Amino acid sequence: MIEPKYSGDFPPTLSSHSLGLKDMIESAILTNHLPKIYLIAVPINTPQDMEMKLSEELEAKIPEIIKLTNKLLIERLNYI
Repeated sequence: MIEPKYSGDFPPTLSSHSLGLKDMIESAILTNHLPKIYLIAVPINTPQDMEMKLSEELEAKIPEIIKLTNKLLIERLNYI
């Protein structure tokens, strides 16, 4: 159970539909249940307009991202 002390402790809306990754991480920290978190990032050389399709550069990185993700999952499963 969390007992908020300040207005900033409350979510901007009281709907779970508006919670983002940052909100979930902060909630996990407040409840002392923060799991190990890995962020896999791909650098962008040139800023581009936002689109619904992947750039060729990012699409070429997908196999590497999948390989790294699988490696991390296997490591975590072997740890448990």
